[in-house]
Formats: sequence, structure tokens, C-alpha cells
Amino acid sequence: MDKEFIEEIILELSYRVSSGIPDLKNEDHLLFLREILEEKGLSFDVIENVIDNLREKRLLTELASFGGPTRSFAIDFDGTHSSGSLNFDFKNYDPEIKEPVQDDEAEAEDEGDEPVKEESYVPTYIFDADKMEIVETGNIIPKSDVLSENKFKCFMTGEVFLETTNGTLVKELEYLDSEIEDEDNINEIEFSDESEFEKYNSQHKMRDTTVVTISGKETTAGEVGKTQKKGEPVSDKPSEPKDKEILSPEKKKELRSADHERADHVLSYTKTEYAEREKQGKEDVGAGTHESRAGEAATHYAIRQMKEGKSREEIKAVLMEIANKKDTYLDSKWVDAALNATDKIINLFGMENINEVVWDTPFGRELIDTEGHDTSSDMFITTKDGRRIGVSLKQSGKVFLSNNGYAKSLDALIDNLSDEEKTSVKNLIGSQAHNEDIRKHIEGSVGELKGDLSGLFKKTMNDYKKDPDLAKKVFGTNYKDYLKVLDDFDSIAAKIEAGENLKGKEIKALAKVIGKGSEIYDKRPDLYDNMNLADNRATQRLLNEFNENPKFAMNMKRFIMDKVHITDILNLKHNPKLDEFVTIYGEPPDGIDLSKDRLLELFGEKTNKLYEIKEEFQKAKTPDDRKKKAAQVMKQIENSIYVDFKDGARTGEIKIKHEDGKEYPIFTVAVRARGLGSAPALEIYQADYMTTALKNGSFDIKKWTPKERTKFLTKLKAEYQEKLKDNAGNPTGISEIEQGIKRIDEKLKEK
Repeated sequence: MDKEFIEEIILELSYRVSSGIPDLKNEDHLLFLREILEEKGLSFDVIENVIDNLREKRLLTELASFGGPTRSFAIDFDGTHSSGSLNFDFKNYDPEIKEPVQDDEAEAEDEGDEPVKEESYVPTYIFDADKMEIVETGNIIPKSDVLSENKFKCFMTGEVFLETTNGTLVKELEYLDSEIEDEDNINEIEFSDESEFEKYNSQHKMRDTTVVTISGKETTAGEVGKTQKKGEPVSDKPSEPKDKEILSPEKKKELRSADHERADHVLSYTKTEYAEREKQGKEDVGAGTHESRAGEAATHYAIRQMKEGKSREEIKAVLMEIANKKDTYLDSKWVDAALNATDKIINLFGMENINEVVWDTPFGRELIDTEGHDTSSDMFITTKDGRRIGVSLKQSGKVFLSNNGYAKSLDALIDNLSDEEKTSVKNLIGSQAHNEDIRKHIEGSVGELKGDLSGLFKKTMNDYKKDPDLAKKVFGTNYKDYLKVLDDFDSIAAKIEAGENLKGKEIKALAKVIGKGSEIYDKRPDLYDNMNLADNRATQRLLNEFNENPKFAMNMKRFIMDKVHITDILNLKHNPKLDEFVTIYGEPPDGIDLSKDRLLELFGEKTNKLYEIKEEFQKAKTPDDRKKKAAQVMKQIENSIYVDFKDGARTGEIKIKHEDGKEYPIFTVAVRARGLGSAPALEIYQADYMTTALKNGSFDIKKWTPKERTKFLTKLKAEYQEKLKDNAGNPTGISEIEQGIKRIDEKLKEK
């Protein structure tokens, strides 16, 4: 790969990750990278080789500073970097200088002068372009030559480096260690939380007697993790946020302004600006699409404006002015969703109680001390009583947990299986199994077109060539390309006979010529239907594997639990950076929320009792007890999830089943290609039942408003009637669906 291509990949990766800074130690970021490489057309073997090398070497390609975007920079592959006024040359050092050199012009110390304290030294580092990592130079430098205010964080290792006067770098931890050893009055080190302490201690192995301060409490290194008094309940509330340095009012104002400016910039971001930034190789910010980021920024803006006394109508007018511009990414759907979400947030927390409103930017996180929150929060609010609340924003209840390529999605679901188990699962339900299924039915269709249907096939082709309007109706605007493919039908047949795979366009051409509306379909509908039902069969194979392979089922359940943000909403990790987490959907008229109470209701009374609000979790005596109870909660949730599907159905339903037998469909799962000849994707999306239940504040349909209940049941009946078509030739399936329709009709009659 050449330098330009690599930089293009890194830039694209930065657009997709939530932080805007790729972290190649993060497996989620590696999944994004894999997706990008697939889109670039790289072969499977090449992609695997790249990912394996990254996992082994953790290549370093960028340093991100603590000072915000104006001081971020990228290391080029020749070992230098430049950005604005910055211009360091990491090779600009004298390799011969191994020891500190006495200044020749320095005068000898006069007898009787105060003794001069011996200068301390720290090792220096440079970027090695060949090894693609930061390496020690073998030189040392006086601490007085270290620019301690200029800090840079290596996103590959998490280590912090300080700039020096000669263009090299020194590790902050080594610099601080030297300082601690030299200064008699420094006898303790301060950490914001235990995770920060553990990271430091893993590299420096502090003595058990070393005094440390963690979250404002003084202890010793040996007592960290042991300081909980026996029998004393663990506090429900995370420790109060404690800045390493108390932020001055001026600093807070600066951070607040920078956060709001970043959000407002994304709100009005234009396609022209994006194209220009892309041309210049500049980074974008955040995960998701430009449209979703603009919508999230609109919510951020709307809450701030309402705090300032603006009306909903005034705010909408400003947002619609932005949305109506052809060049912006914000659209009217997201404007409505943002306002609905704003209404819900204000309803939940109270306008008079909201203090800060920040986006998930470095500035916002520093302002309210949520750096390292490790959640899917798009924005945060703080309340007057000091709570920090993370908010995940969704435009509507039509949420996809997965909508990625099938191969990639399956890899994620079997990642922790043994190589033998992975091979077994892929052989049964992988993309190759899907392709072979389609190929088998294509082979049958081609055989018929060469045999009994050859005359009708020739006639049909002649009709399309004579009548362009008819051809365009069947094949679309690119009808000439498809006809050209079919003109070489003998070549397609030869490929099939040789066991070769057809190209996507060849498959699509065949599907169209034998598809609905053609004379061939009228005579032999089974040829097209068998090809078209490949997605259904792929879905069936996937769901059968879920029911028959416990490890695969467990992985799929945990994937769902993770995407629903269960541990964040229930705060089962006792997050020191957040007091609460909630998912907000911009559904009309005033938004809906997936909060702790709704989640507990969904998963049943037993789960409630395990959680702190009820009994066990609240009584945890130690962090270990808390972890055990959290594990019990997650296990109970996992055990309540199952997949319900009927033979031959297009989709399956992911349901929650309570001990009393009640079932609640929460997600729909399917393997679906966007047309024959296209690669399949794994789709897992939120069911209408889940969205309607959240809107009505209850998972008991009897408690819904009559209007919402009728609307939901009417739509459900239409879906069942569609399922009847899928089950043609399956008497058992048809009977079950007809019984389902009958039950829906009975519920529609209820008042």
C-alpha cells in the first residue's frame, strides 16, 4: 500500500469512529477498518493480513494532542510531521550524544556559593518510520529542556509524550518519575480513579508504601482495592467528579464555548465544506452519517436555546432555515426528531434543573469530567445537583442494531469461538453457503433456459431488443447493459457447467429475464421464486444455528444486549464518569425514552429484584459482590432472550419471555440482499412493538391508548397476511399464521 492510499484509509476511519481519532488497539475500530478495506475492493487475504499485522505491531500513524484540533497532527511516513505553526523533525538529534554535555562556557562554581542542585535527565524518543513506532534514541536530555506544557497523546499506546527543545519527545511518566525522585516535598501521586492508578502502576510497579490519592481519598499503593471496610455497603453513587486541576471560570467558559462552537459547526455543515476538507485531507469528527451528526447537534442546539428562553417555534424556524439549504446535511425529519427529543429530555430532567449541555467533544468532556466515559453517549447534560447524564440519540424507533455486510457481521458473532468452531459455523450459515444456495438454483434455471424454455427465452430476448420501452420497464435505465450480458448467454452457461461463480450483473440479468412480469415467469414461476427465496433460507439457517448452537446463541444475545446499552442504562459497571445513561428517540409528538425503569419492566420482575433498586444489588458489600450481582442481572436478561421464527419466514423475532409466559417482541432479524446478485447483509432492527410500548410507557398492550393499540394491531395483521405469501406450500406454517390473524382480529374487537 502506498502512502497516499494509507492516509486515505486513516482519514476515512477517523470519520467513522466516535472519537474522530482511530485507535487500532480498539477491536470496534478494527471492524470499521475491515469494512473500509472491503469497500476499497481488497481481497479477503490482504485484509486479514493487514488486520493481523495491526494486532501484532499496533502501527503508529498519529499523535493527538491534549490541546484540541488546532494542535493535532499526523506523523508522515518519512518520520516528520507538520501542521500550522508546528514543525518537529523527529530525526533531528545527535546520535553521538549519549551523556549530558557540560557547557564549555559555563563558569566554575565559586567557592562559598550555594550548592547547585544536580540537573536530572530523562531518555528521549523519536518516531521510527521503518518500524512504524516511537522508539528510544539512546540519548538523554536535561529536564530543563523539556517543554512540559506541550503534551501529546499516542492513540496507539495511550502514552503521553512531552515536546523537547531539540525536536525529540520524552514520556510524561518518566518525566514525572524523575520529578518525584528529585523533589523531597513530593511524597504522593494523585489519580482521578482506580483505573488511572492501575494503568500507571502496571508500568511503574509502585512500592506498597507509596502514598497515593485516588478520587480525592488518600491511601497507599498496596491498599488500593482493599480499602473497602468489611461489611460496608458499596455506595450507589459514583465518586464526585474531581479534576486533576480545578477549572477556573475562564477555562470553563473557554471549554463551553469551544464545545458549542463545534456542535453548531456540525449543525450547519455543508457538502461543499466536506468535499473541500476531504480534498485537503482534513479530519472529520464523530461516528455515523453526516445527517445523524447534524441531527444530534440540532438537539444540542435546541436544549441550549430553550434554556435561554426561546420557544419551540422560534428554534424550529432557525433549524428549518438550515435544513432548507440544499448544501447542508440537516433535513426536516431530523429537525422534528431533534425537537421531539429535546421535549423528552426536558420532561425527564426539568429545564430548571439542567445545568450544562455538551456534545461528545474533547472540550465538553473536559468541562464536565466525562473523559473516558466508555459509553455510546452522543451528548451529555449535567444537573444542578451534580449528576452527569449521558444521552444516546436516535432519530426514531426504526433503529438498526446491525445493517452491515453478512460476512463482517458473522465474523463479529463468532469471534471468540475456536478456529474449528468458526469454520463449522461459516460452512453452515456463512456467505459461501448463501452463494452456493443461489448458485444451485441458478444452475437449474440456466438448464431450463437451454432446454425446454430455450424457444421462449429467444423470443423474449427478441421482444426486448425490438421494444426499448419494454426492455427499460423490465431491466431499468441500464437495460442495454443487461441485454448485452444476456446476449452472451452461452458464456454464462459455460461458467455454470465449469463450477465458476457468476458476476453480480450476470445474476441480476438472469433474475430479471425470468422474473415477475415476464412470459417465462408466467410459465415457470418456480425458477425465479426459488432464486428469490435465498434470503429466506439464509435467515432460516442463521436462526436454526441460534437455537442449536449455545455458544453462537450466547454471542448473539450479548451482541443485542450491548447494542441496547443495557449495562450503561442500568449502570452495572458503576461508571465513575456518569451517574445515568438514557436512550432518547425523536418519535412524535414529544419523544420517547429507554430508561432504567422501562428496561427493568421489559426484562421482568426477577431482573428487578436482582438490580439495586429492588434488593440484591443495593446490598452489595464489596466491589466483588457488586460484580457478582451485575453478572446475575446480565445472565437473567440473557436467559430471557430467544428467537422465534416459522419455517420459510423471511424474518425471525427476537423476543423477551417472562416467567409467567408473557412474550414481548423487541427486534426483528433477517438476512437480506438488496436484490439478487448483491451481497447479503445481516439486519437486526427494532420491532414496532418495542417502539409503541416505549411511546405508551408500558409493555402491557392493554395499557396503551386505544388509538395506538388499533394502529399497532392493524399493521401487525398486514404483516401476518404478507407472511401467508411466504408460506405458500407450507400447510403447517399457513395454519399457524391464520390462527395469529384470528387472534389479532379478536384483540381489535376489544375496547
